[in-house]
Amino acid sequence: MVAKKMRVHRRITYLLVIILLCVGTQQVKAAEQTKWETPSGISSDQIETIIDRIAEIDIGTKTAGCSVAIVKDGKIVFQKGYGMADIHNDILVDPNHTVFEYGSVSKLFTWISLMQLYERGKIDLGEDIKLYLPQNFKMNLRYNKPITVIDLMNHTAGFDDYVIGLLSKDEDISNLEDALLANKVRQINEPGFLSSYSNFGAGLAGFIVGNVAGLEEYEYIQTNIFDRFDMDAITINPQPTDKIKAAKSKAYKSENDTLFEGDWSYVPMYPAGAANGTVIELAKFAIALMDNESGLFQYANTYKELFTTSYTAHEDVAGVAHGFFEYSGQCRSHAFWHNGATKNFSSFFAVVPQEKFAVIALENTENEDGTSLVETIATTCLENKHVTLESKSGNLPDPSEVVGNYILQRRCTHGISKLINLFSPIDISVKKYSKDEITMNGILYRQVNPYVYQNEKDGSNGCFVIKDGKVIKFFKLQDYVAVSVKTYIGYGITYTVFFLWLLSLLGILFTFSVGVIRKLTNQKIKIFGKNEKTMGLILLFLIGLMMNIIVIFNRITDLANFSDIRPQIIVNSIVAVMILLGIWRIARDRRSISSKGKRVLYDIFGITTVIVLVILGAWGIFNPMS
Repeated sequence: MVAKKMRVHRRITYLLVIILLCVGTQQVKAAEQTKWETPSGISSDQIETIIDRIAEIDIGTKTAGCSVAIVKDGKIVFQKGYGMADIHNDILVDPNHTVFEYGSVSKLFTWISLMQLYERGKIDLGEDIKLYLPQNFKMNLRYNKPITVIDLMNHTAGFDDYVIGLLSKDEDISNLEDALLANKVRQINEPGFLSSYSNFGAGLAGFIVGNVAGLEEYEYIQTNIFDRFDMDAITINPQPTDKIKAAKSKAYKSENDTLFEGDWSYVPMYPAGAANGTVIELAKFAIALMDNESGLFQYANTYKELFTTSYTAHEDVAGVAHGFFEYSGQCRSHAFWHNGATKNFSSFFAVVPQEKFAVIALENTENEDGTSLVETIATTCLENKHVTLESKSGNLPDPSEVVGNYILQRRCTHGISKLINLFSPIDISVKKYSKDEITMNGILYRQVNPYVYQNEKDGSNGCFVIKDGKVIKFFKLQDYVAVSVKTYIGYGITYTVFFLWLLSLLGILFTFSVGVIRKLTNQKIKIFGKNEKTMGLILLFLIGLMMNIIVIFNRITDLANFSDIRPQIIVNSIVAVMILLGIWRIARDRRSISSKGKRVLYDIFGITTVIVLVILGAWGIFNPMS
């Protein structure tokens, strides 16, 4: 009986082994069937090791935490969290639960919303945006040529850039219309002429979505995108729910490879960058974008149209595809991407529709050197390992035609924010290197078609646009305009005036200090004659003025909006008037100044101080309405 039972048990054991072997074989076959590779050629069994190595370099020093997801053939095939979401409480990054700020990746939801309304016949992409705005909505427009909806998507509406009010504090968030009107962004270029990345344009596009749909844009996106694809841990509401906040990563700054806790960001113009969510929610969004039957759009042609070029300066140069940027590096298939950054978060989102591939990476740290872990991870998955240089074609013009300096069109040209450009008058310096080559900020570019140059390091293309025999711009994702003689003269005069003013100010301070010391030692001497006290007040007011300007910029950094700094700007205006009155008073009695040399020093100081105050006034330092 025992032997019989043993034989029965042995048979059962053999049967179980056979079943397990069969299951094991099926698992191996399933694994073989799910093998995949990135557009850059990294296989599925290598990807984790490679991303681990990339993350290992930055995690814990330059970055507190990062979350990565990869999509292939409609499925999330890789997801992983790295580092900490909350260092103080030892909370690790979890790709399924840790919420990050998306920054400008949020714009993609606005562009998709426009495309949805477009295919429903409620919006014409080529129509004047005024048709879709309230009649009493006022914009600071300069040109008669209408701004179209596609101009907003292409960043070709011609709007100036801005800094104040881009980010805010939680309690300062109002409605979208108020946020748009508060910024008073000017139009500085004719629509369609130059591509200049615009947060204001994206905010305006979101306002159009809400106005046409008859509800707030964040409500439209919630219903037509997030709810439709079970995207639960995500919101674009500028004031996130308590549930989102509870799952949200802390924000960090990295200085000298040391991490410090920072602040979350709130975006009043929320269509431009207010979304918060997990990396998995963006992976779901990527799946919907690459599936013609997902229901994101009603018609298959809309998916196709979305990923077609809507703006570029040359057919051989990557441009914009209805709000998505075309990947300019060498990728074996056509890739589309967008990155994002708030005060302390960075993001990168890329899809390759031909390969049903997507890579998404999010991080919770601002790095002082400007590098981004998320971009490194994404480009590793997208770019070819070896750059293929294109063959030359056509009669190539001499590279000397494009030699010169260029500035990025996206820059602040009005108000206080203009000061940001004071020490960066040039963005690109182009020099001739050889018969067919140039250097662009030291990087070698090779001419492959007339005025089209290929970066020999990463294979990306850029082009120069010629009009009437002159170079008017360089295009590579965005437009860079040639620096004009007028611009050189303007910067030259500005630098000269500020240099002379600073030099004379130091001379006056030294001379005045000597006079004060002599007076304290009972030596009766008046260097500035009977206006000694007036000069002292001028110097005191100047010191106060400069300190107040520093405070203004610190408050802007701390997310103050325009109304927050208006009182200080008014104070600046009053102080400037007092300084001018003091200079005028001394000028009337300049002969009482003790020597000719000191009179000349005062003249330089007085004249340059007046000019500096006029320049600062023109830049908005003293004008609350600028």
